[in-house]
Amino acid sequence: MDKYERTLSQLQKIGDEILEKHNKNNSYYEVGIEYIIEAGFGIHIEAEPLKERYGVEAFPAIGKSIIYIDISLMDDSRQERRYRFTLAEELAHIILHSDIYKEVKTFNDYFKAERSISEDSYHRLDRNAKELAGIILMPRYTFINRAIEIRNDLCRSKAKDKNSLTDIEKNKARNQIVRILMDDFNVNQEPCEIRLERIEKGLNCSLFEMSLDKSFLKKRKP
Repeated sequence: MDKYERTLSQLQKIGDEILEKHNKNNSYYEVGIEYIIEAGFGIHIEAEPLKERYGVEAFPAIGKSIIYIDISLMDDSRQERRYRFTLAEELAHIILHSDIYKEVKTFNDYFKAERSISEDSYHRLDRNAKELAGIILMPRYTFINRAIEIRNDLCRSKAKDKNSLTDIEKNKARNQIVRILMDDFNVNQEPCEIRLERIEKGLNCSLFEMSLDKSFLKKRKP
């Protein structure tokens, strides 16, 4: 196995530890990723015109304890969900790949660090960082129990039992559930769908087979 490869269970464990330490007292579904980065890890978030200058949205400058992010991404409220995921992904790189980026202070340093690894390793880095970002932004048990609660509400509104739903009805309900989860956790559709699939696979159980544990439920942001 490549030294940069992480299994999903390893990434989940890392994410659980981060959330236990830095998100435990958060009463909302939406994870405060800026708070975790700045207060939890002591890393500053600084906006620069990265796309205009270098054609990238963000990079981790571990040597300066800074995550640089494109100013247009930070300032555009329409891209808030992309901004949040990008921050989480850069934090994931810092946690998982600090040996690669530890000397990075400038974009040129970052470019050299990226060129120092093989293309195959780069794709592993990127994949692992995206997985961990999703784990951090959508905490496993809070996320899946909120999905179950939404499922139950949808079934009640249609006077249907979850076990009597057809495959077409399940697919329709799943799409509705994902849309609500996107709002609750302030994430985009693709990472939300991937996270739901990963949790189902990890628990070896479909969303329509699970039971609700209310102890994991939180509040929606007003």
